[in-house]
Amino acid sequence: MAIFFKKPEEGSYTSCFAAASPTVRESAEKYKGAYFMPVGVITQPSPNSQRMDLQEELWETTEKYLVGELK
Repeated sequence: MAIFFKKPEEGSYTSCFAAASPTVRESAEKYKGAYFMPVGVITQPSPNSQRMDLQEELWETTEKYLVGELK
C-alpha cells in the first residue's frame, strides 16, 4: 500500500529525475520514452498501460473532469 500513500515530494522524484538529471541528458536516446520505476531504473510498463482502449478511456475521463471543472 505504500505506493499509494507517498508524500507529494516522494511522488515527484521520478518526474524530477527524468526532467533534470544529467544522466538522462547525457544518454538521451537510452532514456527516450522509457518507463521508470523506482527512480531512475528503466523497467517495462504493465501490459494494461500499453492497451490503447484504456489509454483512450483515461484521456476521455480526464478531459471530462477537467472540462467539467472549468464550466
